[in-house]
Amino acid sequence: MLSPVDVLTRAGGTLPAASDREVLGLFGDTGACVWAVDAEQRIVLWNEAAEQLLGISQDQAAGRPCYDVIAGRDRLERRVCRPDCSIMRRTRSGERVEPLRLLIRSNDGERIEVDVSVIPVRLEGTSKGLAALVHVCTCSRCGGTEAHGLHVRLLGAVEVQRPDGTLVDGPAWSRAKVRALFAYLALQRNCQVSRDALIEALWSDLDRESALHNLNTTVYSLRRSLEPSLRRGAESRFVLYSSGRYRLAGNPRVWLDVSQFELSVTRARRLDRVVESVSHYETALELYRGDLLADLGADHVWCAPERERLRQLYLSALEDLAAIHESDGRYDDASCLYMRALAADPCRESACRHLMELCLRRGDPAAAVAHYLRLAESQERELGLRPSPETRRLFDVARRSG
Repeated sequence: MLSPVDVLTRAGGTLPAASDREVLGLFGDTGACVWAVDAEQRIVLWNEAAEQLLGISQDQAAGRPCYDVIAGRDRLERRVCRPDCSIMRRTRSGERVEPLRLLIRSNDGERIEVDVSVIPVRLEGTSKGLAALVHVCTCSRCGGTEAHGLHVRLLGAVEVQRPDGTLVDGPAWSRAKVRALFAYLALQRNCQVSRDALIEALWSDLDRESALHNLNTTVYSLRRSLEPSLRRGAESRFVLYSSGRYRLAGNPRVWLDVSQFELSVTRARRLDRVVESVSHYETALELYRGDLLADLGADHVWCAPERERLRQLYLSALEDLAAIHESDGRYDDASCLYMRALAADPCRESACRHLMELCLRRGDPAAAVAHYLRLAESQERELGLRPSPETRRLFDVARRSG
């Protein structure tokens, strides 16, 4: 994560004095959700807890007006976050700002109720006034599965955990269409989906009347799978319907492994500190239990592009982490990760080439030759191609060394 000073500088904000930088750093490292704004109400600090709660990355938030990002309202839905808001005016005049309760907006459009304490950070020994206004946010429903409503895993086989910790199962859930409908809604990140879009994705081979019947039946089965005690005619807490559109909702949010996987990779790639970067990569790789919706098979073509995109992100994350280990001299760890990439994609030439280089570095040209031959065979069989000139030259070096 960028330091608070880095974010402040990138955002074009005022740079605090040394002791104030330390104060912002302490706020940024806390486990609470924290953001800070400068005198122009531009976001100059956005910590990891804020990313997790709101689904907005530090890069997306830095430098933007807080009232656009947070969009806070009171319980009567009146805007609290606005240009030159009452909080900023009171702070400038030296008044104390009492803690307040806000409904803030997450990236998926969900409103989350939080309690916010506001702390001004002023420049030391100058007359320039406010350096940053720190917002420390607490949410009684934040953290743990209960906070998110449903705990959803789509990388690998579909797996859903209810707020009480029990897993969704049963005869209806075993039907692929029920799980596919759930997955489609979950991947929309809380956005509404029209009936026509669902029919096109899941029942495009049927006439409209039959498709609508299948959709209604599947929605009923999905609701009963998620909430076995749901009475007929009662509203579902999770599968919502309004004006011909469906969406998946949680309390207050759905935890989704796909989102966490992508967020972990993003964090790992922007960190300068190797230890923290490695930790985020390891978290991402642990979340990737298999390809997206692996238990649904190849029939569900609607998810094929997203499945391939996430698969490529996983493979590149393996190689990224392997490269870090390699640069630190941990060659065995790097080799294992390159091998994992090749196990997932035997045609992954970049991973094979790195593996061959490690074999040569260890004085084992025979192993490098063997890796090349397996790659060449896989590429010929699967793609009708041969390895690149760069990889073939490395093969020649290994063969001569043997």
